[in-house]
Amino acid sequence: MHLQPADLNKIISLRHTLHRCPELSMLETKTATILQQFLRDNTSLEVCQRDGWFYASKKAVSDQCQRPAGLTVPPEKHLQPSGRQQTDVSFPVLGASPVTLAPIAFRADMDALPIPETIELPYGSQNEGVSHKCGHDGHCAALCGLALALDQMETTRDVYLIFQPGEEVDAGALICRDLITEKGISEIYAFHNLGGYPEGSLVYREGLTQPASEGLRICLTGKTSHASAPEKGNNPAGVLAEIVLAAQKLNVCHRSETEAESQGHAIAAAALEPLQSADIINRSPQMTTRSPCVSAQSRESGSGTGISGSLPERGRSA
Repeated sequence: MHLQPADLNKIISLRHTLHRCPELSMLETKTATILQQFLRDNTSLEVCQRDGWFYASKKAVSDQCQRPAGLTVPPEKHLQPSGRQQTDVSFPVLGASPVTLAPIAFRADMDALPIPETIELPYGSQNEGVSHKCGHDGHCAALCGLALALDQMETTRDVYLIFQPGEEVDAGALICRDLITEKGISEIYAFHNLGGYPEGSLVYREGLTQPASEGLRICLTGKTSHASAPEKGNNPAGVLAEIVLAAQKLNVCHRSETEAESQGHAIAAAALEPLQSADIINRSPQMTTRSPCVSAQSRESGSGTGISGSLPERGRSA
């Protein structure tokens, strides 16, 4: 499955357009409008608007839809395309490997972050204080690239492309999840851009990767005292320091152990927020650890070593 140069240029241009107008979580109105218009202008996929999000779908070829449930299609099966493509070109059937014909889905997130644009780009953010620092503009553009490819083939199963809002605030998936049962979706695929590897690489691993996280806020409240009599107070700073050091120790253990012996968690990040000093008269001494990111890791996942392979030159994008 390869995009033609003209289609690849469309995807690159789309990504630049999205990068110019980043929107915060659950406010991705313009982003969704741009994406829907692109899909309607460039594909024949059905676009369905839902409350705060949308999806596009490619229906299975009709004769395949009538097959009994669980019936598989031989790997060598090919069908001639329909619609805008020429009839002398054949395209592979998505789902043509020995699998059932249950619907599948691919998902991309749309939201940006409350971080100013820090790089001079001709397509830099035009929304002050907001930018696509997590690369969700690229995720959406790639999913639209898949839509272009799907439009040039027949499929043996329904395919849904889910454009999810609010990934950064753990809210968007909740409003999209009912589509899974509504459409009988058996599998959902997604990817995340990842720095530190050569351009055009595809990095993957067996087992769990990029796990979900839970925020945690710890507040320590001490007892005030005059600076001349600190022994009458209770300063939370020492306890806070011990918490920070303990969290760092957890991280060291997590990185040094194999996945099979993993402790099952890691403190990925933490911010300290000293609210008030403990030796100021008539003030309540408080110090806060703010939203450390606690991530779960599977004890049964494989090696943590990434495996990369070079993608074809024509499969790369800016």
